[in-house]
Amino acid sequence: MSDTINSTRSWGTHQEYKHLLDVMSGFVGVVDEDGRLRFASEGPLTSFGYSEEEILGKPFWEAAWFDFSKESQDVVKDAVSKALGEKTTQCEVEIATRDGTPISLVFNIAPLSATDGKGGAFLGIAAMTKPIVEQHRFEKIRAAEIKFRSMFEIIEEVYFRVAKGGELSLVTPSGVSLLDYDSADDLIGKNTKELWSSSEERSKFLGILMQTGRVDGYEALFKKRDGSLVAVQLDSHLLFDANGEVIGSEGIFRDITERSEYQERLKRSYEDSEKERAKLRKRLRREGRRIRELEKHYNTLAERASEGVAICQDGTFKFVNAKLAQMAGYDVEELVDKEIEVFLSPESAQLLRTWCEQSMGEGEIPGTSTIEILRRDGGVQLTEAEVASVRHNGKSAEMVILRNIA
Repeated sequence: MSDTINSTRSWGTHQEYKHLLDVMSGFVGVVDEDGRLRFASEGPLTSFGYSEEEILGKPFWEAAWFDFSKESQDVVKDAVSKALGEKTTQCEVEIATRDGTPISLVFNIAPLSATDGKGGAFLGIAAMTKPIVEQHRFEKIRAAEIKFRSMFEIIEEVYFRVAKGGELSLVTPSGVSLLDYDSADDLIGKNTKELWSSSEERSKFLGILMQTGRVDGYEALFKKRDGSLVAVQLDSHLLFDANGEVIGSEGIFRDITERSEYQERLKRSYEDSEKERAKLRKRLRREGRRIRELEKHYNTLAERASEGVAICQDGTFKFVNAKLAQMAGYDVEELVDKEIEVFLSPESAQLLRTWCEQSMGEGEIPGTSTIEILRRDGGVQLTEAEVASVRHNGKSAEMVILRNIA
């Protein structure tokens, strides 16, 4: 037994080998005949928040990272038992990091014998994994991807990416809906010249884009799947590779059909009578102000991520950002689809409802006002609020922006 311990401990006395193993991303360990871990590479331990003191000297299957899964402990214990019988085993198990994050790993557990030509004396067991640092990094990337995908699927403006040859390589679900296709697969790979109603207008747009590198506020007509037209406003810029070569473009376009149709009606009505012209000019100013407010709020939403943002529809919150939930002391999931009184004082809730009614009718909406948030812990948070009309899931709604003032 002492020979085994001394032999396995000799790994720690060879600093060159130890350093090599410590910087490897995959776990490497040595287990003695009693199944106790005598050596473990330091890099993976540190990555997952454990120290050597917590791991070394314990039966390998009782290491802290297996504590959360009895099934994993049994699988590893069985693999160690087989290795003692000089049988190599590969097993897939889950471990948990210090913060409780589960990670799936593949362990290779094999007998370790001397190679000095003296009969292959049994020294212990070697345990190795596929690179776990990369696996951990993958889990983080996957979580970020899921969060991005959620945002990707709910934005109402259409985000797109176009390859150098003109083919669509990416489009948000809002684009699929706006152009009346069944799925993104119907649009991906389609050349954008099939979407423009005018090849001359497309050539003009591309000419400006290639000359200046970006185009903002370009208005055009796109064709839906059935051939009908939709008026859009485009913002786009070029994409480059590491060598500075153009590889495509990306941008956003938004539906401005209602605005375009309204302006056309205004033009026709202008020729009918002075009275109608005055009435329509008043409506145009009001509608133009609302459109500009909407565009302003949507275009600066990313910059206002530090402020509370909610979308209200039919007296309930349909969207609440993390900042607003934090201000009220709740989780986002606790506020979505709840009535606005869930964390507002009665006076503030009534004021917000009045704003929402005004935004749907002919009333004037104040620029800002004070709203009281009743925090979950019983405190009161004073905020300055702004409200603007928006479209959410194809219906009228109100965007509310709240910022702390006390």
